[in-house]
Amino acid sequence: PTLFLDDDFICLQSCFCLLRLLLKYHDPEICYVLSNAGVTPELYATSWFFTFFANKCENLDVVCELWSRVIQDQDNKFIFPFSIALIMYNRDRIMSS
Repeated sequence: PTLFLDDDFICLQSCFCLLRLLLKYHDPEICYVLSNAGVTPELYATSWFFTFFANKCENLDVVCELWSRVIQDQDNKFIFPFSIALIMYNRDRIMSS
């Protein structure tokens, strides 16, 4: 079961599934640790996907620059490598938790 079972959330569920698969490919160990602890992408990536990381960034200039580049490049898949990079950047903190 997931947080979003409604038909309106099929796209979001697909994004969570893709993020998990990408994480499993790029860092199987951290994917295993998170999955084993019951920490699914629904728990940590929902706010990322809904706000495109704005909720985690205190500097509005950084958010505007990120959004501007994504819009300018018309890269609607950028959220996935950025999410993986964010997880891997915090890998040591996650692994020690």
